[in-house]
Amino acid sequence: MKGLADLAHAHGAYLYADAERFIGTAPVDVRSLGVDFFTTGTYKWIMAGFGVAPFYVRHELLHRIQPANVGWMVEKMLPNYGYQPYRTARKFEYSSPAYDQFYELVAALAYLKRVGLDRIETQSLGPAQQLRKGLVDRGFDIFTPEGNGSSIVSFFVKKGRVKVQALLEAERVKVSVQEPGGSDGPMVRVRAAPAFFNNAGEVKRFLETSEKMIV
Repeated sequence: MKGLADLAHAHGAYLYADAERFIGTAPVDVRSLGVDFFTTGTYKWIMAGFGVAPFYVRHELLHRIQPANVGWMVEKMLPNYGYQPYRTARKFEYSSPAYDQFYELVAALAYLKRVGLDRIETQSLGPAQQLRKGLVDRGFDIFTPEGNGSSIVSFFVKKGRVKVQALLEAERVKVSVQEPGGSDGPMVRVRAAPAFFNNAGEVKRFLETSEKMIV
């Protein structure tokens, strides 16, 4: 991300990151990386619910970005249907928030902080690396590059989506099955994302299940 940020800034541009598949898996300092904006959902690694999406704007750029929508949450109503928007980050909260989901998010963040992101990173990457090595040993074509710092491991299976999903459901394995071509073609991409609550035994079981996908 630092290299992308430096490249963008060298050309007078900004860097926006969709951080949904990373936030909650490891410590990150977006300021030192130079990220200007990012958004993340809360229903993946953060383990909260749906309905809220944290949005980060580098403070120096807050005045440059205006909300796309305007609702009743403004700093001041003016005559002739005018309004004075907030000059803080509150300007992006233009309507009634999802209060229940806020409480879920607060509880989830407190839990992640109590566990510790350093510990979560170590525990997540271990199973992911074990999983990738096992898939390589079994001859799968791996989409995820070696040495990747993510907890996501993707690989290709030379079977149609319907057959792969039926096999996974029979084994009670929950992963994502994607179609690179957009249809039930002869090959799909399977994406596994071991989290810090997964263990080596579950990885071993998934690898045993993967052997049934080999043509």
